[in-house]
Amino acid sequence: MEEVQNRLVVERVLQRCDSGGTVVLKVFRPRKNDEPEADGEWRCDFEIVGLDKPFRSRTLGEDGMQALLLVFPAIKAKLRDAGIPVVWLGNDPGDVGIPSYVPYGDRDFEELIEQIIEVENLRRHIDLKRKANS
Repeated sequence: MEEVQNRLVVERVLQRCDSGGTVVLKVFRPRKNDEPEADGEWRCDFEIVGLDKPFRSRTLGEDGMQALLLVFPAIKAKLRDAGIPVVWLGNDPGDVGIPSYVPYGDRDFEELIEQIIEVENLRRHIDLKRKANS
């Protein structure tokens, strides 16, 4: 992993809600997968330190962008599966500042999900304005 650490792209520090300790998320630069069975795939390595034990893994994609985009739902899934409540910037426990992933491939489904998100964001904005004006 040392070679990959020189290619760090982003890092985020979360707070553990149970102990007050930190959990550090690290995402490394996507690169061509050099494993023999890779067949042109790209990989994006990531690391989570501060859970019960360090976790290292990778996502695979057809190109670097896909591999990178798939890292974020993988990180969210690992944090959820670890069962350790974490928070970013004092948000609600479990809110780590990583948006939910919308699967692609079915444009009608994507548009439906995007419309639902837009409506809910608008409702939330209106509610916040009402509370501010009260």
